[in-house]
Amino acid sequence: MKKILLFCLCMIAFPLTSSAVNYCSGEETINEQEYLNNVDVSYSVNVKNNTALYTITLKNLTNNMVVKTPDGKFIKSSSFKNGRYSFNMNGGSNVRITIYSKKCLALGEFINIYKDINIPSYNKYYTRKECNDFKNNYICQKWSNYSADEKTFKNDIKKLQDLQDKKENNSPKEEVKVNKKWYQVLREVVAKFWWAVIILVLGVIGIYYVIWSKNKKKQFDFKV
Repeated sequence: MKKILLFCLCMIAFPLTSSAVNYCSGEETINEQEYLNNVDVSYSVNVKNNTALYTITLKNLTNNMVVKTPDGKFIKSSSFKNGRYSFNMNGGSNVRITIYSKKCLALGEFINIYKDINIPSYNKYYTRKECNDFKNNYICQKWSNYSADEKTFKNDIKKLQDLQDKKENNSPKEEVKVNKKWYQVLREVVAKFWWAVIILVLGVIGIYYVIWSKNKKKQFDFKV
């Protein structure tokens, strides 16, 4: 019953008369299947005013084919241009395109093939300045399923910023080593330990004075 219903729908969509549809021979079935397998499906994206327009393009179509788009529309060969047909779609979904050969029937059905394609979502927040530091997060990636209103986006960015600040505060800070001249080091030591320098100088003066006094005394004793 299901096959009969599908056949009837295809007859209406394709529009063919019962006398125009023949059953495929084994060779015809193989040939038509190869033609269907040869159909190439691709997509392109045009981003304008921060909005992405996706265009699905089918190539290598023949006049014996009918295309069923993901929204259920049947496209006849009269709409093909040089074996190509294009239509627009929204992003963020896996779509299935069905291509039929209307040349003949195999096992009571039109020969067909499915073409599945994954259409990515364009993230409208990708170009925002708030995303400059978070390009690796899905919230700010160009092709992402992230979809949120303005308020939610700002809250999510704030959470990322708070988490980053917390990591920076908890991470040990490396000391920057600077090569200094010997006189710079000496100056810093004197400035830090000035009291020790004074004691050292006074000690040196005291020792020198003691030695000088002893020498003077010896010279005096010798003269006497």
